[in-house]
Amino acid sequence: MSSRHRKVEIQKQNYFKTALFPVPTFNLFRSLLSPHPQTTIIWDASSGHCTQQFAFHSAPALDVDWQTNNSFASCSTDQCIHVCQLGQDKPIKSFQGHTNEVNAIKWDPQGNLLASCSDDMTLKIWSMRQDTCVHDLQAHSKEIYTIKWSPTGPGTNNPNMNLILARGNLAKGNKICQRRTPM
Repeated sequence: MSSRHRKVEIQKQNYFKTALFPVPTFNLFRSLLSPHPQTTIIWDASSGHCTQQFAFHSAPALDVDWQTNNSFASCSTDQCIHVCQLGQDKPIKSFQGHTNEVNAIKWDPQGNLLASCSDDMTLKIWSMRQDTCVHDLQAHSKEIYTIKWSPTGPGTNNPNMNLILARGNLAKGNKICQRRTPM
């Protein structure tokens, strides 16, 4: 991976877990070695210098996902999701609604919708245009650990295909959630 890619790494509770999330054309990454697990740190990959710290969570951050080259969301065991913008000293948006730790977050291909999954056995879809979730999917019998949007819908190589969200847990495998119309 070249230094022109943004790298994001996460720290989970008292042990280290590495996850890299590249975004082309940017030279920043989040540090795995943050002394405070609730702090997201932006590093310049070419110089190795810290460019900004975001200490908004009250408990360990579990995942981050870049929305654009300048903004990202982070989730935590504190049950909160914060959307942050480089250069800002507070979140530009915060989402609350999960009743247990938020395990993963993912922006849709256009960066309009943010999906989150949790130990509360729900998958929620959020929009920057409102303060509450736009969809609350509660048909799960176990904690949900991972989610992924399909590379479909407007602005992708498959603009006429429906936007699809997949989730995974340790119960009975994966499940597909399909959105037929734009939100």
